[in-house]
Amino acid sequence: MCCAIPPAEPLAALADLRVIRQAKGGFTELRVAFVGDFAHSGRARSLAHALTTLGAPELRAAGPRALLPDGLPQLGLRACASLAEALDGADVVVDLGLTEAALSVLPSAADYARRWAVGPLADGVLRVGAIDRHALDMASRAVLSHLMAGMA
Repeated sequence: MCCAIPPAEPLAALADLRVIRQAKGGFTELRVAFVGDFAHSGRARSLAHALTTLGAPELRAAGPRALLPDGLPQLGLRACASLAEALDGADVVVDLGLTEAALSVLPSAADYARRWAVGPLADGVLRVGAIDRHALDMASRAVLSHLMAGMA
């Protein structure tokens, strides 16, 4: 398990929230699955906190044990033993992937891909994180612009 806590990434979380809200219309009915390197992701921690605050009733986390930090329940997440368990009935899948730091604590990237890589999702399930990076950057700029306008 990882002992270093990554810095929060609230702007990335706001951009993800915008994408989710546009696709799903709200947060209070959502079942959200985080898959991948939660331990090294400030974005995931920020997004989980925001979703809990906005009333998402069910947040799950799945990945190799070494990539799921202690304290998931305090963040409002339930750890899942398998990818299938995490994806079952999920409305939104946050595909976290792997970081360089994660590769140092895993047996191999191939083993990770075999057990935890998110493949095609059922119709109607939104994938966040594996979306086009240009789209996410555009959403981030839009959120930042909106925030800056509110401060003026």
